[in-house]
Amino acid sequence: MKNYIIIGGGIAGATIAHQLDSHNLTFDLVDNNPKYNSTKVAAGFWNPIVFKRLTMSFNADVLMSLLKDYYPKVEQKLDTKFVHNTPQLKIFSTKEERHRFINKAIVSEVSQFLDDEPIEEVEGIKAPFGMGKVIGTGFIDTVEYIEKSLKLFESNSSYINGRIDYSEIEYANEFVKFNGEKYEKVIFCEGYHAINNPLFPELRLKPTKGELLILEIPGLSQDYAFAKSAGLIPIGNQQFLVGSTYDWEDMTEDATEAAKKKLLYNLSDFLGLDYTIIDHQAGIRPSSYDRRPIIGKSSKQGNAYIMNGLGTKGVMYAPYYSEMLIKHIENGTNLEEDVDYLRML
Repeated sequence: MKNYIIIGGGIAGATIAHQLDSHNLTFDLVDNNPKYNSTKVAAGFWNPIVFKRLTMSFNADVLMSLLKDYYPKVEQKLDTKFVHNTPQLKIFSTKEERHRFINKAIVSEVSQFLDDEPIEEVEGIKAPFGMGKVIGTGFIDTVEYIEKSLKLFESNSSYINGRIDYSEIEYANEFVKFNGEKYEKVIFCEGYHAINNPLFPELRLKPTKGELLILEIPGLSQDYAFAKSAGLIPIGNQQFLVGSTYDWEDMTEDATEAAKKKLLYNLSDFLGLDYTIIDHQAGIRPSSYDRRPIIGKSSKQGNAYIMNGLGTKGVMYAPYYSEMLIKHIENGTNLEEDVDYLRML
């Protein structure tokens, strides 16, 4: 009997699996490896700063420390490259915004993440008030991370390709059973599909559709990511991700012309170079009502757990909160109240 069955193979599920492996715990991961999901169309960018207020993102100092340790180790394990440490330039809209950034960079709780020397010019970027550099930002190639992880799990006989109907899982006090196999516990990492999970009726998700573009922009430096009215992230070969949009009404996974126009309009605010559209993608993010991750035990079944609600910060949240959940299950350590599923009861 294996220790765990994991339902879902996005950032949450794959990260839980790697963390279980590091604790010498056995698992099977079930996923149908769809062409598009919230992970595969995610920009994968991490940023410890909330630009609107120039404050630290939720738990960023702690999250960044584990993030910097976790992903490089998994790169070595998978024998691939998916981590890219890329500084981000915040393009100033006014002199006041510039002065505020510099002041915060000199003395504030976020000084460690801000460079107090503005960058005045980057070819192809319209920045009459200059740009501020955020230190320690970067992104992971989420497709590479997920696909190589699933291939490894498959090679270790720990991956089941398919979708699960909730009725297919049998529960007992000592185990859960699926497809004739028994497991001690189950962890659901289903993304927005969890709104239909009967074991978590109190779950309050706020699914959000996001769309992004992939552009080829000859002549633009790939040494930086850029942020203003849109985000621009270099992914190699003169290509950039542009994103992202937020839609709380349209829950289809179809890319829309309206979102494309909005992204390109926002991009025109600061990009002064010609480009070619390579791709346009959409996915549904599993955001929570309070923008905090959701981890913990089901109120209906004692050996069923959840990790969800990672939203746009999944790359930052996944390493830290997957480790927290495993330690909670295996060692009885407490979950932080801000992320505990029990806060929804």
